[in-house]
Amino acid sequence: MLATTPATKAGPRRSAEQGLAMDIQTLLFAITSTSMVLAITMGLIGYGSRHNSMTLWTLAVMLNATAFLAFILRPQIGEPVSVLVGNALITASLAVFAVGWSRFQGRQLATWLVWLPVPVTVIASLSLLGDIAGRVIANGAIVWLQCLFLLVLLLRGRRSTPGVGQYIVAAGLMMPLLIHPVRIIGVLLDPAAVVSLTSASPVQTLLFLASLHGLILMVIGIIVAVRERAEAELRLSEQKFRAYVEDAYDVIYTLNLKGEFQYLSPNLQEVLGHRPEDVIGRHFSAYIHSDDLPRCLAFLQRLLATREKQSGLEYRVRHKRGDWCWHMSNASPLLDDAGELVGMLGIGRDISDRKENEARISYLAHYDPLTDLPNRTLLFDRLQQALREAERDGTQVAVLFIDLDRFKPINDTHGHAIGDQVLQAAAARLLAAVRASDSVGRIGGDEFLVLLPRVDGCDCVLAVADKITAALCEPIAVDDLQLTLSCSVGAALYPRHGHDITSLVGHADQAMYRAKQAGRDQTRFGESDEAP
Repeated sequence: MLATTPATKAGPRRSAEQGLAMDIQTLLFAITSTSMVLAITMGLIGYGSRHNSMTLWTLAVMLNATAFLAFILRPQIGEPVSVLVGNALITASLAVFAVGWSRFQGRQLATWLVWLPVPVTVIASLSLLGDIAGRVIANGAIVWLQCLFLLVLLLRGRRSTPGVGQYIVAAGLMMPLLIHPVRIIGVLLDPAAVVSLTSASPVQTLLFLASLHGLILMVIGIIVAVRERAEAELRLSEQKFRAYVEDAYDVIYTLNLKGEFQYLSPNLQEVLGHRPEDVIGRHFSAYIHSDDLPRCLAFLQRLLATREKQSGLEYRVRHKRGDWCWHMSNASPLLDDAGELVGMLGIGRDISDRKENEARISYLAHYDPLTDLPNRTLLFDRLQQALREAERDGTQVAVLFIDLDRFKPINDTHGHAIGDQVLQAAAARLLAAVRASDSVGRIGGDEFLVLLPRVDGCDCVLAVADKITAALCEPIAVDDLQLTLSCSVGAALYPRHGHDITSLVGHADQAMYRAKQAGRDQTRFGESDEAP
């Protein structure tokens, strides 16, 4: 056998090392261009996103690209600037990444702890400019510690960011965590082997490949994590919306441009008795009261024309049992992804109780609750209107002031319950004694006012008064009682006895007292005891 000389032994090893080594300039260019492409991609993905972490991560990748660009431009800008800028930007890139991930997790990091590696790297690079081996060890250790910090940060907050994205990011961090110790140990064992940044060696090649693939894995992991977060938030939002729609008392609905229902919340059946599937596809007018339909159509047309939110539409909608319920709707325009108007989204609320209360309040404001006759306010409004018409048309209006003469003894003897029934019976007889165009109102305890528009004169008024007197003189049966009333009537005529409400009612009141003094069951006119 031939002895193998050391040179012969070193030859194959050197050939193997050269085979593992790649052109460093090519690797640097690949890392720089890939980083820029990844940064642009992340920027486009994050554009318009409410996650500001994506902006920070885009900045981190761009800083990484700029760092390797500084290494490429080493011959042009000089080694000190290239080393200082490149290493500082790499540590700054990792710091920005840490800030972004902490915000993504909803955590707060100590600012000094995150950014401390940057000034340490600058100081180390400046102090070790002439010692490439020391510089490689120092900067490699700083980057390794930063990656370890990021990995710990990621794993400790993994419950706040569920999904596989964070584990892809962790896999990306593991690559520099594994290769940097190998490089540092290699430099410690053979400091003379490190000539320059661009010198080709297997460890140098593996370092830059690890940086490239680690970066790609981290970006992929970030994109996956952001998408997982968005999907989780969407699911949560859908669950909340579904719970709101199903539990809310308001009916949520959508209409297309034709006015046909496209969606109705499930609680429609609880509120109005209709199943949503029976209503979807039908025009809304099939369920709206005919008196309210023009207002509803105008509401829809206004919304579609202005593309602005409309509110406060009140209308009656048919319940499945056949009666009508009052609803109020607020609505907004419904747009597709291209911004085109496709319909409207509305929220309808049952306001039947409110409407009933409003009607009750309005009734109490204008009617006597005991007799259901107009009260003083409503009767005077009608009298004012009758006077305006009489002045315009040259006609006459009469007012009768009626007082029940024997009511107080009945009320005192038999009690208020019997008295109330007597008043109700008297009111009914008054209504039966006048025309449909006349008005009867209760203005006091046992005092009534009758409005007679378009009368022909005093004879006509006396005929009505006599009819009222005769009706009220008839016995009133209440339970087992036969009760008898009488009345005194005072009359006033427009324009003879006055031109306004105050004068007419005043004259009629005075005439009523004269009738009472004359012996009851009498009628007297204002200003004169005799009718002309």
